[in-house]
Amino acid sequence: MVINNNFTNILAIDFLDLDIISSMVQDCIVKRENITYLSKQRAFILLVNRFKWEEKDKYQRIYSIIRFQGVLKVKTKSLNLHNENLPLELLAINYHTTETGLIHIYLNFAGGAIIDLEAECVECVLKDLSEPWKTNIIPDHNLGNL
Repeated sequence: MVINNNFTNILAIDFLDLDIISSMVQDCIVKRENITYLSKQRAFILLVNRFKWEEKDKYQRIYSIIRFQGVLKVKTKSLNLHNENLPLELLAINYHTTETGLIHIYLNFAGGAIIDLEAECVECVLKDLSEPWKTNIIPDHNLGNL
């Protein structure tokens, strides 16, 4: 992981690295219009507004890009494809490997929506693109009330 002047740039090449990125993008907000699959380049890209969990005490958000390489196919479940401006809240990135060696990377959103990336390998980049800004809201899942 590289952090310079408030900017994060992480390359994930295995599941442990992907777990780190998942923790850093938890509760990020993305609009449907900012999700792109470039099939010829085998790239899946999200432009997100993420809470900076690595500096939780500062209550900051930052624009970031999440890019997955080696993506062969994309499937969605319960994702509203009709409203481009609908904000989605990414909760976690999960994964599993099939018997044939393909990897499924699941982007799990609030409300049950899932994007399933079928990939030949784990290669994901999280890169910050802007200066962070203060927010008054820290994401809270009320887990203490369970």
